[in-house]
Amino acid sequence: MLADDTEAVASKSAGIFNDPRVHQFYDSNKRSGKVIANCLGWNGKVAWDTYLFYEAGLEWGKTPPQPNYWMH
Repeated sequence: MLADDTEAVASKSAGIFNDPRVHQFYDSNKRSGKVIANCLGWNGKVAWDTYLFYEAGLEWGKTPPQPNYWMH
């Protein structure tokens, strides 16, 4: 979402988290941010720096379900 965001920068930042439960992905087309924004009712926007909270065991389908709680 910033001008200097690149895959190389994202890969370097991913090294901060040394936990097998943490996964980081680089999405240059902002597809995931657009889908999540639509889920939150922000049609036409891109969600970023957004925290989504779901019930344990909830599975995502073709689109994300509505979170129980979220923060931006």
